[in-house]
Amino acid sequence: MSEQFEKGQLVAVRDSRADVWSLRIFDHQDASGQRYCRGLRDRMPIWWEYVVPAEDVWPGIFFGRERHV
Repeated sequence: MSEQFEKGQLVAVRDSRADVWSLRIFDHQDASGQRYCRGLRDRMPIWWEYVVPAEDVWPGIFFGRERHV
């Protein structure tokens, strides 16, 4: 798990007990490599074991982002 994330990046997180992915916002990584993310409305980040870029789980998540109106 050498993936680097930027603060504010949308990520997918998964609990080790369930195979359900959730959308979160990456907050920071501590010196030991643990990754902390917060919910879309949460202020306090919590530690997640499995963190991947959101587009890895939901490939079309950013579809239309470059669209001009």
